[in-house]
Amino acid sequence: RAEPESASPPAAWPTAPSSPMAAGVPPSAPAARTLHLDQQEAESPTLSASSSPLSPMQEQLLSDSPQGLSPQQQAPQLQQQPQQQQSPPQQVVQQQQDLPEWIDWPRFMSETGAAHAPSPASGSSSLLVGTQVAAVGGAAPAATGRRKALLIGISYFGTPAELSFSKGDVEKMHALLQRVGFEEEWILALTDDSQDSLHRPTHRNMLAALRWLAHGAVAGDVLFFHFSGHGAQELDEGADHSEGEAHDDAICPVDVHEEGQITENQVYDLLVRALPAGVRLTALVDCCVPCGCLEFPYVCDMDHGWVEDHSPWHVACDAICISAAPDEELTPEELQVLRSRPVGPVTESFLESLTMLAAARRGPATYLELLEQAHQHFEKAALRRRPRLSASQLFDPSERHFRFFDAVPNGNGELGLRAPKTHRSLR
Repeated sequence: RAEPESASPPAAWPTAPSSPMAAGVPPSAPAARTLHLDQQEAESPTLSASSSPLSPMQEQLLSDSPQGLSPQQQAPQLQQQPQQQQSPPQQVVQQQQDLPEWIDWPRFMSETGAAHAPSPASGSSSLLVGTQVAAVGGAAPAATGRRKALLIGISYFGTPAELSFSKGDVEKMHALLQRVGFEEEWILALTDDSQDSLHRPTHRNMLAALRWLAHGAVAGDVLFFHFSGHGAQELDEGADHSEGEAHDDAICPVDVHEEGQITENQVYDLLVRALPAGVRLTALVDCCVPCGCLEFPYVCDMDHGWVEDHSPWHVACDAICISAAPDEELTPEELQVLRSRPVGPVTESFLESLTMLAAARRGPATYLELLEQAHQHFEKAALRRRPRLSASQLFDPSERHFRFFDAVPNGNGELGLRAPKTHRSLR
């Protein structure tokens, strides 16, 4: 289909695409409306992502944490938005003794056997087709107060594909997560300058780290995944190539030439598929050449609303992914400029957009406002790529506020893969 020339929102946001899954949407889904960005906000000066620490108002933009602002700090925020009715904040914290134990990274690697576990199927042609009925709706889960993050930054030092921004991206995201309540013990960073073999982004470590991030997750837990590095495509040798070569999107570990790529299917299987309803996962994928990893069932098209994937793999958790649209064609010159950037394009647009929206002091930003701001950032940076928001659950992006910590109930009436997955290269 022809891509839109602007990122202006559609006249109305459907809360469900025209698909068989529409019946699984909870009846309490918010009514759609048109979003018009305030002109003053659109013309606000850009603030640096590496500027001074977040103010209390900026931190409230990101967090509904029970350990967040004091009542005195919250009062101005509440006065700014009397008209918006959001889901009740997750203030009820489950008793820690009732939760499955989380295991730190060194212990996880030494005790669980994850380092030597077999890899899941990589090719789309190998995925098992099948669905099961799932309950939909219900109350928002009680927060557990537990937060876990996996940050992967790969620079590919000493190779023709070396990147300048990946390590810095991880450092910036690490600092942001700490400011909004993630504890150091539960932030795992894998970078290829690490002298510790357990913290290098090898093929083995990355697969095990995806397992670690999802391990022991229950409703009310909060997970965050960030990847900054190279994306690629891998030939699916088991697929039918009669209509062209069938490739799966993939990310490249530091030892990609020895151990191979990690496909989108493997990331999805290890990190997303088994997460129960009520778990909140936020993913930020920043590949030098955009790819479709991770790609959740619903993609937010700012002109047409939610678009369901050709062969969706529906899950129960509340997961969103912010990345770049995987259809950008780069010249060798453009690719070289991207590789030498000090900050990854998606990471930078995410951080700058949050800072810009917080500086406008209009209260928590909606997903559509964040997407629009990221689009403007790409344009100002003279980048031809477009921001992409995909999600596992349907919601109105012009109403729902972006936060790391809230989770919506499951709205998918059936879980799993209901038809053989279509390779993006053949769509």
